[in-house]
Amino acid sequence: MTTRASLKLLSALLIGPWLLVVACTGSSDGDDDDEAFVDEAKFRERFPAQLCGQIAQCCHSVDVPIDEPNCLEQAAVLVEDLAGTGVDYDGAAAAACLRGYATPLARCVVPSATDLSPCNTVYTGHVPAGEACQSSAECVDGTFCEADIDGNLVCVGYGLPEPGVEGDACTDSCFGSYGGFESCIVVSADVGQGCYENDGLECAWDTLTCQPSPGVGEPCEYYCAPGAYCDYSTFTCQALIPDGGACAFDEQCERDSCPDGECGEAKIGASLCSGF
Repeated sequence: MTTRASLKLLSALLIGPWLLVVACTGSSDGDDDDEAFVDEAKFRERFPAQLCGQIAQCCHSVDVPIDEPNCLEQAAVLVEDLAGTGVDYDGAAAAACLRGYATPLARCVVPSATDLSPCNTVYTGHVPAGEACQSSAECVDGTFCEADIDGNLVCVGYGLPEPGVEGDACTDSCFGSYGGFESCIVVSADVGQGCYENDGLECAWDTLTCQPSPGVGEPCEYYCAPGAYCDYSTFTCQALIPDGGACAFDEQCERDSCPDGECGEAKIGASLCSGF
């Protein structure tokens, strides 16, 4: 997995031993709560130290100490890989990313996908497909740095369909937003656009056009509009479940978190700490 993949999928990796790597890559101790922008040098300095400190405190509270120097080292390496030539830094996203980690971790709660969403745009690549690169972090969304037929490193795309708008002819329904390691379901082999979940669209089978995702009570094929999830036992959209309700997977919950079969916050406990 590329380093940029680790940043894009922070919330998905917050389980088991991966907690160490990603939890050490995007927070502060709360001093930035009122800041709208964080200087890059300050971000890179505080990124490892403050968050690894928070994680260490949580794990000490359950009597499972972590290897904090190892946490600091891994965090520093990841940030160094992400912050290089060919990438743009967003200080506002960095400030929001730091808060996204700090607030839940202050309560020893695993940050949710919503908490960490600003982290996806702290560093973004701007090298287009076909141009020379040193790492995938430099490449624009949807492309990766790989060797071409001559052995030269260039940004390479994998053919994600271009995002369509409502009414466009479509070929795919895609989970996520364009360029962010989505999975797409091919609906038609004809030429057309992709309909992306984060745009509130899916590719309708009957019209082969991008249409709004269905809402609560409506039939669904893949995903639903915000506030609902697709129940694959009935293929209808159901309202997201509030904290305390029974669940089988994260996507059913309002908080996007289903620890131990119940919607709610996932606490950092001994089982997670032992993977550090």
